Amino acid sequence: MPSSKMLIGLVLIAVVVMGADGGCGQSNLFEGFQDSDDPAIQLENAKVAIDEGDYAEAIAWLERLCGTDPAAPTCDNATAALLASAHMGQAGFNAFDLLAQVENLDSTDPSALYDAFAALIDPAALADLGAAITLLEGIARSSEEDLLLAMA
Repeated sequence: MPSSKMLIGLVLIAVVVMGADGGCGQSNLFEGFQDSDDPAIQLENAKVAIDEGDYAEAIAWLERLCGTDPAAPTCDNATAALLASAHMGQAGFNAFDLLAQVENLDSTDPSALYDAFAALIDPAALADLGAAITLLEGIARSSEEDLLLAMA
């Protein structure tokens, strides 16, 4: 027969596990950290959302840091670039798909490239793509970075 100390230990472990899981898997012990006002936690939540493909959630977190106007973000360049990435993901834009389309083109005609690009973009996603482009255009670069981009 198990000792009373062992039973108490098992009950305590069960309570801790149930508390961490919320009892039914709907929440967890760390849920309070997810809705923090701490910018570092908000940024981490956005990165996790992007990794999980939940771009709308990532945009919501990042807009808490950058604001909702892509032309005037209130965050640093790295965070603005991450917000642009989330908007591209929300739009369904995948650079690898575009490269595959370009690679399979039989023509060097610029209109063929445009058609390949247009085939990958849902017209409903143009607002997200526009936000991403605006954010990326607004990222300040040094003259050395501009030179490197021009040479690339």
